[in-house]
Amino acid sequence: MFARKTSTLLRRIKTESSNGNKWYQYYGKKIHWQMIIVGRVPSEYLNVKLLILYAKAGDLNLAHILFDKLQMKSLVSWNSMIAGYVQKGLEEVGLRVFHKMRKNGLIPDHYSFASVFRQAHALWIKCQISG
Repeated sequence: MFARKTSTLLRRIKTESSNGNKWYQYYGKKIHWQMIIVGRVPSEYLNVKLLILYAKAGDLNLAHILFDKLQMKSLVSWNSMIAGYVQKGLEEVGLRVFHKMRKNGLIPDHYSFASVFRQAHALWIKCQISG
């Protein structure tokens, strides 16, 4: 039953959490904590999916913990962290993550640049308001 819930979660995380469905964000966290309690170590794939879920839900502390645990940080995981910081209004942190991604040799894609452009625009607006 646990494996079935996990596979269902994986299928639904992307579509439902991207639509802002709080029920799946709650359900994803519940499954993750159950895995920790029973001592099941999530795979890299599941960790990336959970990272995406936490970043979209705005829980950047948990997203960052999962990000740090990833042995192979993919462009998807980097982009999820960058986008998460943008959504929370932490543009400076998002730009630092983007620069760190570049230093690690990853080539940004259109998702990376979309987040960076949003960050730059938000920072520009903050500068205009501040004077």
